[in-house]
Amino acid sequence: MKRNCYIFSDTIVKRRNNSICIQTVKQVGNPAADQDILSGMRNNYYEVLDSRIYPIENINAVYSYGSINFNSKLLALIGKHGIPMHIFNQEGSYRGTFYPSSHLDSVNILLKQAKVVSDSNVKNRISKKIITAYLLNTLMNLKYHNSRGSNLRDHISLLMDTRESLKYVSDEDSIHEIYLKIRHVQEETWEEIILVEKCYFEYVLKEILTALKNFANMMMNSVCLTEIYRSGLDQRISFLKSSRNLAEDIKIIFEPIVSDRLIFRLLQHRMITSCDFQKFSNIMAMKEDARKLFIKEFDMRLFVAKYDKSLNIHLPVATIIAKEFEKLKKFIIEEEDYEPYTITEN
Repeated sequence: MKRNCYIFSDTIVKRRNNSICIQTVKQVGNPAADQDILSGMRNNYYEVLDSRIYPIENINAVYSYGSINFNSKLLALIGKHGIPMHIFNQEGSYRGTFYPSSHLDSVNILLKQAKVVSDSNVKNRISKKIITAYLLNTLMNLKYHNSRGSNLRDHISLLMDTRESLKYVSDEDSIHEIYLKIRHVQEETWEEIILVEKCYFEYVLKEILTALKNFANMMMNSVCLTEIYRSGLDQRISFLKSSRNLAEDIKIIFEPIVSDRLIFRLLQHRMITSCDFQKFSNIMAMKEDARKLFIKEFDMRLFVAKYDKSLNIHLPVATIIAKEFEKLKKFIIEEEDYEPYTITEN
């Protein structure tokens, strides 16, 4: 199975035949403030520490963090093979994605996608299904933590009632209000779970949790963007009122399965502590070593097998996410019924 390629600061990325060569470099001189790594190497301000080769056929997507040097030959190679490159800044904030324009060649898909969302009844029906899946996946997490000692019975009961309420609303504003309610109830449970799991930080808990959630959401968003591009769907056309793009729609289905469970694991086992955070421009963010650990654990989560009741088999989460967009595409093009993924205890 193809894997993601993660590139961090002080790195040169080159095309080498049909492979990507990643060179980690070390500063040994004093380059000018506006001098990039490549020109600095010509003046012996940097030296190569190690080089790694990644065959292009083994790469699913490229994630770039911080100061990376590459040229158009690299973009031509990954563009030819349909590999997106997600760009993050040094603090881990998402900045954009490179992807060849060929993924939007099908005007037919674009027109059908626009037609679906222009029908308010259809759009709201899909929105309800997505939010219901988010609710059910969140419930599974809360029931698990409740069984481990967290006092979440009231929250679980409230979400069960909310699920019933969702069945009887049909307008966009009411659906959005219920989504915000689910989000609020879910966020209320975090501190209780963290206290019981004995991973409570000494201070700035709220800022640290916000930083972890934001980074996890950006990672999930990038994973979904990769699969949107592969599917040929247009990410600008979304269903939920609160979403800016299609990736944000589908991302919420998998947040409880990937992002939330990962954050609880990292805190519970003290793999990340308050010492791993600092403020960049008054925004709390992970330091680079903690971010690398988070990315490693996140990537491992994508390849954990989960049960897919529609196929009656276990599949890696990454494959389930890809299939989610395939199902949505079939609904848009062939009008097949769309049922979002929900996790089961199987």
